[in-house]
Amino acid sequence: MKVILLQDVKKQGKKGQVIEVSDGYGRNYLIKNGLAKLADAPSINQLKAQKAAHQRQEAVNVPLHGGGHWTSPSTRGSDFG
Repeated sequence: MKVILLQDVKKQGKKGQVIEVSDGYGRNYLIKNGLAKLADAPSINQLKAQKAAHQRQEAVNVPLHGGGHWTSPSTRGSDFG
């Protein structure tokens, strides 16, 4: 059975991964304890949409300069001179 991990699971995978597990382990442990959900078509589509939204959000938050922090327009001129 395929499941989507809702949390990191030791020796299985990280949150958001789709993994293949035995039916018993998936139903009786992962899903029952809220660690995973069944990877059916709607769930996989939802996961893809969430990942795409997350990537778009990260692209918006990329700093303009390589220093890893934002600079205001008034201080940019002093960097060049």
